[in-house]
Amino acid sequence: MNQTMSKGKRNLILVLLSFLAGMVFFIPYFRLSYYDQMIRILGLTNTQLGFIGTSVAFINFICYIPSGYMADKFNSKTLLVISAFGMAATSLIYSLLPSYTIILIIHGFFSIFSILTFWSPYLKYLRMLGNESEQGKIFGLSEAFRGVIATVISFLCLWVLGIFTNETLGFQAVIWVNVALFILIAVALIFILPKDIKEASNHSAAAKLRLIDALKLKGTWLTIFVIACGITIYIACTGYLGTYTTQILNLPENIASAISIVRNYIIVFLSGVIGGIIADKLSTKSKAVAIFFACSAAISLFLIFSSQIIALSIILTLVLSLCFNAIKSTYWSVMGEAGIPLEMTGICTGVISCIGFIPEIIVSPVAGSWIDAAAAAGNLQAGFNKIFILIAVAGVLGILASFLVDREWKSAGNKFEN
Repeated sequence: MNQTMSKGKRNLILVLLSFLAGMVFFIPYFRLSYYDQMIRILGLTNTQLGFIGTSVAFINFICYIPSGYMADKFNSKTLLVISAFGMAATSLIYSLLPSYTIILIIHGFFSIFSILTFWSPYLKYLRMLGNESEQGKIFGLSEAFRGVIATVISFLCLWVLGIFTNETLGFQAVIWVNVALFILIAVALIFILPKDIKEASNHSAAAKLRLIDALKLKGTWLTIFVIACGITIYIACTGYLGTYTTQILNLPENIASAISIVRNYIIVFLSGVIGGIIADKLSTKSKAVAIFFACSAAISLFLIFSSQIIALSIILTLVLSLCFNAIKSTYWSVMGEAGIPLEMTGICTGVISCIGFIPEIIVSPVAGSWIDAAAAAGNLQAGFNKIFILIAVAGVLGILASFLVDREWKSAGNKFEN
């Protein structure tokens, strides 16, 4: 596809795909932005709202592998358009403010349209937008655009919510805005997204692929190793750096919030751009990812001893944010170096996501228990130190994983299919 398309059109497609990616992971996680409003407007309990989050995570988990199969079995453009229209239709039903049972079902469909018909086709299309030397930039820019788009949508929705004196109507209007955006992006994809030439020629071969083929592929497990280490650091950092600044550094909440805005929005964009450029400048993507892992490990260890110097600790958390977001922006770009053929991208990304994202389920409960235990023992710092050690260990293992990918790339003579 990249050989028959102008640079301008490739960039437009990258923006459109990133726009949809930013949206499909926004509305299913409304509770992160509108927790109290959902409790009041939908008449939910805290337990019910928590169970919605658990159900989304569980259905996402079981959708990853089927998503990979569908990406290889069916046309990716069709699946992406279905995702956009499906999210629009499901969101429209959501705006009717139904009962708790219906809301659970709705979030199940959100998982279907954001994972089953979207996730692997999205990654597959990104990979087909450029050759192996461009993968770092493509994945990095997509992650950066996703962050920017999610930010813009968040502020747009906050503005919409604020212009209504009736809170319920405002909440419904926020959902209607998302419905309209989903429809617009679906129409744009229909007219702009091309049917891939490589994909069409490989449909017969792809149809024969099975889960066992992906599981037998060495590159699948190497990529799982890289991503599991990366997602461990990401979950640990995003979940606890904010509360570290208030509970350990004793910063006022307004200052901590300002730092969080810089960390969650500005740095996410910068890390996507910078990480992608660095990944493509080095001889292999895995070398760049290894550097990001090494920096994350080193900074997390420094944080164990820096809490008495508040300014230094704040700077370290910001630099750590740049590093772990750079990992997240580029770790998918190592697939080619690990030895995953283009025609197996779909099924392999499904398997990799299913296994590699398991730390999403494990890290938060474990880290939370460390903090609770440390607080009960009267030494809160010890709980956060354990989290920083976990980040360092994941960073060291990530270096090893990246090294193994780099060795695989070199041993194959740089001849894996692009």
